[in-house]
Amino acid sequence: MKIGCVLALAWYLRYRRNYRTLSGLIGPFVLTLVPMAMILLQPDLGMTLIMLPVLFGMLFAAGAKLRHLGVIVIVALAALPLFWTRMHMYQRLRVTAVILQSPAVRDWIEKHPDVWLRLGPAAVRSDPELARLWQLEAAEWEVQRGYQLVRSKAALGSGGIFGNGWGKGAFVQYDLLPDRHNDFIFAVVGHQFGLLGCLIVMLCYAAIVMGGIEIATLTNDPVGRLLAVGLTILLATQVLTNIGMTIGLAPITGLTLPFVSFGGSSMISSFVSIGLLISIAQRRPLLIAHEPFAFPDEQEE
Repeated sequence: MKIGCVLALAWYLRYRRNYRTLSGLIGPFVLTLVPMAMILLQPDLGMTLIMLPVLFGMLFAAGAKLRHLGVIVIVALAALPLFWTRMHMYQRLRVTAVILQSPAVRDWIEKHPDVWLRLGPAAVRSDPELARLWQLEAAEWEVQRGYQLVRSKAALGSGGIFGNGWGKGAFVQYDLLPDRHNDFIFAVVGHQFGLLGCLIVMLCYAAIVMGGIEIATLTNDPVGRLLAVGLTILLATQVLTNIGMTIGLAPITGLTLPFVSFGGSSMISSFVSIGLLISIAQRRPLLIAHEPFAFPDEQEE
């Protein structure tokens, strides 16, 4: 779906100019929001959210006006409270986990339970049993919902600068970190190879992103340029989200780390993305018109 959505957007935007207007953005948004809604029904919130940076990045590369994209962002931010009311309890707890990491925040919540109750679903405020369970989510966060994140940060921190070595360390030898082969593989990298190993992995991803940007810059094919931008942003967003949730800077969404996490379909889609980028780099058609998405005859307001 990820690659198919990028392909559809690149095909739609390749020769059009109507997305230079606010109403013209409806088409690409529909192309993206429909598959996002279908994935959300699974429900898979993490995979749904990574498509938004791809959409905005491709629209920007295609020449959409920043003020139009800014208006959409402002409207979306204003609608966040409504979106919050539609989220399941476990989804809310994933978002609030970012702030519940702090013992000071948990202590403050214990002293101000009414504020914490307002963040919960409506059923929490009407059902005493659900309210009790919701309060326990904050009070026992470290041993319940936060167990995985606490263990992940402990694995990273125990690696130090150079790590414990390949196949060594308590978090590798014993089953102390759930999903360590998949969603939390970056914590295992830090545990075995330390800060130095984490930096090397991140530099490898940076090289892929820089290569994708260079490919998008050099190609004259409108579809190729948009594909390169979309696929590069897709990989970069997934990497940042996975690393962010591993170190506690982003909600835990269950996204894999490309080329590193265990998984069949995720690995295949990542390699297909790289294959498409290489194909775009190998084919640079002659330019017989103005640069794509330059709009030289358009009068700017």
